[in-house]
Amino acid sequence: MTHQYRALGAFGSLIIVFLALATSVSAATLTNPYKAFVENDSKIQSGDIDARMAGSVEVSGELEATIEATLEGSAVKQGRAGSYYDFIGSLNATIVTPDQTAKLKVDAIQKDEYAYIKIKNADNKGIKNKWIRIHEKDVEEFDDKLGTVGLLTFTTTFSSSARENELREKRRALELKHNLWISNEAPVALKVGKFRTDAYYLEMNRDTAVAYYKELDQLLNGEDEEGTDLNFDGFREGLDSKSYMDRFVSEAWMLVAFDKATGMPVRMATGEEVRDVANDQTTDLFISMDTSKLNKKVKVTAPKKWMTDEEALEKLGLN
Repeated sequence: MTHQYRALGAFGSLIIVFLALATSVSAATLTNPYKAFVENDSKIQSGDIDARMAGSVEVSGELEATIEATLEGSAVKQGRAGSYYDFIGSLNATIVTPDQTAKLKVDAIQKDEYAYIKIKNADNKGIKNKWIRIHEKDVEEFDDKLGTVGLLTFTTTFSSSARENELREKRRALELKHNLWISNEAPVALKVGKFRTDAYYLEMNRDTAVAYYKELDQLLNGEDEEGTDLNFDGFREGLDSKSYMDRFVSEAWMLVAFDKATGMPVRMATGEEVRDVANDQTTDLFISMDTSKLNKKVKVTAPKKWMTDEEALEKLGLN
């Protein structure tokens, strides 16, 4: 159920915390942990999720913003193509800039092709605590207009159109083709919730990273770049710079943890640093996602009363 979703985060060092909790080195070792993650992740039909993201953006060495967010809820796979899920849960986030601190509290439902968002602490009484229905293809634009820096989009990370799901599967296939994520260390025994797991620390493969991203760029052809590094300004230019890619790859990591009893992945965490050299901007990235109560019964229903995203934007004077 774990999906790669690029979210702001400055806590790559949190990997140290994960590994510090390890009790011993595991005896069983997977030869290709990322391949095992992809294959077993696709088998999870439903469960509870606990996702955490955090991060920072610096411009010319000055801190511009930090974000911390949690997304908790339940998801269940439905019949559409790829790894589509219905989801019900809540998001809590804090955004800090030099000028202010803002908090965002959202209830979220994903049902079929629609996202339902309820902003519980909105200043505008016209939308506060009221459901807003948004077609999944319009969530990112709605997010941008509200200035909620990708947080509303994060609540829909488990669902996308059939085309986007197809592209996601192709991206994963490309990662496997280029052996993008490699493990140079033995797994460690790590407690994740109630699970006893084998946890693997993965590094990005410097020898194949450029070829992977260039092939990915051709595959996407401008589609569904949100959720990939290609979405960052200056990244394409950096692909042809040895020093840029050396630094990027050295900062990229992944942790995957498998339940010892079932082999199912119950934690995925990623971290990276992406630079926009032209604008002297650096974005640090971190996200972790735990899955529990695997394949439990989950029922998601859409709210009976809601307004459209156009009506919400009109109430906000943004339409």
